[in-house]
Amino acid sequence: MVVSRGRTPGATEIITQLIKAKGLRDRVLTTLALLVVVRLGIYIPVPGIDRVAFQQFIQQGGQLIGFLDIFTGGGISALGVFALGILPFINASIIIQLLTAALPSLEDLQKNEGEAGRRKIAQLTRYVALGWGILQSLVFATILRPYSISSIPEPVFVLQTTLALVAGAMVVMWISEVITERGIGQGASLVIFLRSEEHTSELQSPCNLVCRLLLEKK
Repeated sequence: MVVSRGRTPGATEIITQLIKAKGLRDRVLTTLALLVVVRLGIYIPVPGIDRVAFQQFIQQGGQLIGFLDIFTGGGISALGVFALGILPFINASIIIQLLTAALPSLEDLQKNEGEAGRRKIAQLTRYVALGWGILQSLVFATILRPYSISSIPEPVFVLQTTLALVAGAMVVMWISEVITERGIGQGASLVIFLRSEEHTSELQSPCNLVCRLLLEKK
């Protein structure tokens, strides 16, 4: 479809062009599918938690818990394996940016080594995200100890909860990078927008409803 110059294309024209352009269509579908996976991961429960006791804790958590829940897209209240979401990666990116400004070696790597230098910076960011994710998961697992099932020893509970949360955070980080490379837009920004937007809309978006229905059928 040809759009005349000086005229803004309508929604129907944009959708028609999207359907006809295979490359763009594939990118959009890839992005939407991966965002659904991110949403679905919130409802995959972390094992070993007494849900009733934890929900009572959430209800008494006040504004702090609610604030944190916005940035995890409901991950804290749902206590899924994607509870940490993209936060470890975002924190790692901030740390690397600060270190790049403070350390000449990192600054030289970013400015003078081109694409190879940027790849090294990206790999270093992933390692920092992994370490930060382990630290956050360990703190989170320690906080959750009073709400663990009594039959599970505390060291085992802390270990399995830490591993589950770290694995979830790394999967979300990988998904955000795949969206950036093969989808549309900046993956980390889309994940943040999805999770915060769906939480502030009371978690009743179509994406959330689909995820809930899929889990209920299993």
